[in-house]
Amino acid sequence: MRPEEFSRQFEASAARARTFAQRFVHETLPEALLLRVELNSSNDSQPLCGDERVFVDDSAPARRHHTVTVDDAVSLLWRDGRVPEWINLTVVGIVDDVTIVEALCCGRYTGDDGQLYYERDGAPSPFQVLGPELPDDHVDGERFSIHRNVTCRRPEELRALGPHAAQLRSLALHGAALDLAMLDDAVSLGALEILELNGLVLDDVALQHVARRCPQLRVLRMTPSSSSLSTLPPLPHLELLSIDACPAHHLDLSSLGANTSLQLIRLAATSALSAALPTLAKGHQIDLELQATSMTLTTTLPPTIGHLSLQICDLDDDALLALVAPVESVRTLTLSGTPVGDDVVAALHDRWSPSFLDVADTKVTDALLRRLRAEHPKLRLHAR
Repeated sequence: MRPEEFSRQFEASAARARTFAQRFVHETLPEALLLRVELNSSNDSQPLCGDERVFVDDSAPARRHHTVTVDDAVSLLWRDGRVPEWINLTVVGIVDDVTIVEALCCGRYTGDDGQLYYERDGAPSPFQVLGPELPDDHVDGERFSIHRNVTCRRPEELRALGPHAAQLRSLALHGAALDLAMLDDAVSLGALEILELNGLVLDDVALQHVARRCPQLRVLRMTPSSSSLSTLPPLPHLELLSIDACPAHHLDLSSLGANTSLQLIRLAATSALSAALPTLAKGHQIDLELQATSMTLTTTLPPTIGHLSLQICDLDDDALLALVAPVESVRTLTLSGTPVGDDVVAALHDRWSPSFLDVADTKVTDALLRRLRAEHPKLRLHAR
């Protein structure tokens, strides 16, 4: 695709995204546009074909995200005659009288127009215009606020929240350029239900202060750096806690023990994981996902677990049996990546009778797999 054609289609598609979004939201969307470009937003594990090319460096955190004008987006994405095979455009916000259009870009680039995913006016095009994210309780024909779901990557985007904070239901903060201190007390978080913190420098005091201002919080996702979570308030409505890239220091989740709404805890570390899980009320069923090279828990696992996922590459059979000793029931079980063998897997299956069992990348033999399939034909089994 020639750069002039790519530029023309990009500008027209971004304008269409604004016009389309206006049908759904209360606010008047300004004509001025900025593009929030997200590179490498596709799964590119399949072999390349034709002239396809993937730019691996685009996946680096410092490289992947750009907030630019349409002209700068064209310069960023047109590369020696190649463009992304698809680019999805969606209005995601308003900042300083400018409409923010998210551009999610395929990681595969091509100079062959036949490889482009869409058509516009009878001509091949990489662009697809999508509407803004709909609220869970959306009723067809009803408008909603564009400030309901907000993602911030720049300080000016975070500071612009003030007048619209009462509309917030979901807030995602990304990058070390942001600080929780920027969410001053004048910004109301009383209706916030979903909070995502990725790459921020978190400390216990700042996290506690913000969390206490979110009494309706249902979902908390984060990538902590320095917070131990020990001062996290009870958060009575919290349903899901997900922490990626867990730090090397100890995580203390004991304050959530009185929470009767908690449904899922997910802790993922790239090295060792040390944590204190909440002690839940008897009969409280929870889904639990733990991923690390090794793990130290200073509290026991809860007795009633819906889905249990243990992906611990240095956990041997004896350590696994000791870890799960307090667990009385499990509905579905994932052990992929944990070096367990036939005896332990057979014992756990006999003990819990899970309806689903994932033993991919373990030491389980084909003999046990054949036996389980023969004796338990209703068992859903994933082994490779």
